[in-house]
Amino acid sequence: MFEKIVKIHGENGLYLARILLDYDDVQWLKKFSKIVEENNLWCVKKFDYTPTYFTNYEGFDWDGYFGEKTIEWKGRVDLVCLQVTKDTFRWDGVIKHTNIRWSTDPIEIKELP
Repeated sequence: MFEKIVKIHGENGLYLARILLDYDDVQWLKKFSKIVEENNLWCVKKFDYTPTYFTNYEGFDWDGYFGEKTIEWKGRVDLVCLQVTKDTFRWDGVIKHTNIRWSTDPIEIKELP
């Protein structure tokens, strides 16, 4: 199991995303990062709704502790894509029924177990 908390960028009210990946997810990411590299591609993208979103990170300490003021976002997202490059992966999408875009910080492939 791989877990990572990343910042979200965009003017959308989302602040953090929790990423939880199982063994199969990790293997898929490693496989596709190699495909990108071997075929001289910029990236591979697929629809993927893995992240959980948070609207306030007051009380969050980056060691995995979510304080009582850390609020899970209950809104809806759409067109969420996982983008895999040879070195990193990240998610991006829109807030449902808007044109407001967001994206997560990238995560290095080398961080995967």
